[in-house]
Amino acid sequence: ARECADDEFGCTYEATVAAWHRAWNTTEATGRKAAIESCFDPNGEFCDAYSAVSGSDTLADHIGNAQRH
Repeated sequence: ARECADDEFGCTYEATVAAWHRAWNTTEATGRKAAIESCFDPNGEFCDAYSAVSGSDTLADHIGNAQRH
Protein backbone atom coordinates (compact mmCIF):
# COMPACT_ATOMS: atom_id res chain seq x y z
CA ALA A 1 0.00 0.00 0.00
CA ARG A 2 2.81 2.40 0.81
CA GLU A 3 4.48 1.99 -2.57
CA CYS A 4 1.17 2.46 -4.35
CA ALA A 5 0.46 5.63 -2.40
CA ASP A 6 3.96 6.93 -3.11
CA ASP A 7 3.53 6.22 -6.83
CA GLU A 8 0.01 7.61 -7.01
CA PHE A 9 0.44 10.78 -5.00
CA GLY A 10 4.16 11.44 -5.27
CA CYS A 11 4.63 11.54 -1.53
CA THR A 12 4.88 9.22 1.40
CA TYR A 13 2.06 7.13 2.78
CA GLU A 14 2.29 9.03 6.04
CA ALA A 15 1.89 12.38 4.27
CA THR A 16 -1.14 11.10 2.38
CA VAL A 17 -2.81 9.86 5.56
CA ALA A 18 -1.95 13.12 7.35
CA ALA A 19 -3.55 15.13 4.50
CA TRP A 20 -6.69 12.96 4.69
CA HIS A 21 -7.00 13.62 8.43
CA ARG A 22 -6.26 17.31 7.89
CA ALA A 23 -9.10 17.48 5.33
CA TRP A 24 -11.57 16.05 7.84
CA ASN A 25 -10.36 18.34 10.64
CA THR A 26 -10.05 21.62 8.72
CA THR A 27 -13.18 23.73 9.10
CA GLU A 28 -12.10 26.43 6.64
CA ALA A 29 -13.23 25.51 3.08
CA THR A 30 -10.08 26.60 1.23
CA GLY A 31 -7.76 24.73 3.60
CA ARG A 32 -9.98 21.66 3.45
CA LYS A 33 -9.94 21.71 -0.38
CA ALA A 34 -6.13 22.04 -0.43
CA ALA A 35 -5.79 19.05 1.89
CA ILE A 36 -8.14 16.97 -0.26
CA GLU A 37 -6.26 17.89 -3.43
CA SER A 38 -3.07 16.51 -1.91
CA CYS A 39 -4.52 13.10 -1.06
CA PHE A 40 -7.59 12.40 -3.21
CA ASP A 41 -8.00 11.98 -6.96
CA PRO A 42 -10.15 14.76 -8.48
CA ASN A 43 -12.42 12.08 -9.97
CA GLY A 44 -12.24 9.73 -6.99
CA GLU A 45 -15.20 8.25 -5.18
CA PHE A 46 -15.83 8.15 -1.45
CA CYS A 47 -18.43 5.98 0.27
CA ASP A 48 -19.28 5.57 3.92
CA ALA A 49 -22.36 4.49 5.86
CA TYR A 50 -24.04 7.85 5.24
CA SER A 51 -23.08 8.92 1.73
CA ALA A 52 -21.50 8.23 -1.62
CA VAL A 53 -19.82 11.14 -3.40
CA SER A 54 -17.83 11.51 -6.61
CA GLY A 55 -15.07 14.07 -7.11
CA SER A 56 -12.87 16.09 -4.80
CA ASP A 57 -15.13 19.17 -4.84
CA THR A 58 -18.13 17.11 -3.78
CA LEU A 59 -16.05 15.42 -1.08
CA ALA A 60 -14.96 18.83 0.24
CA ASP A 61 -18.62 19.90 0.44
CA HIS A 62 -19.58 16.61 2.10
CA ILE A 63 -16.90 17.02 4.77
CA GLY A 64 -18.00 20.60 5.41
CA ASN A 65 -21.60 19.46 5.82
CA ALA A 66 -20.56 16.64 8.14
CA GLN A 67 -18.67 19.12 10.32
CA ARG A 68 -21.81 21.23 10.73
CA HIS A 69 -23.85 18.32 12.09
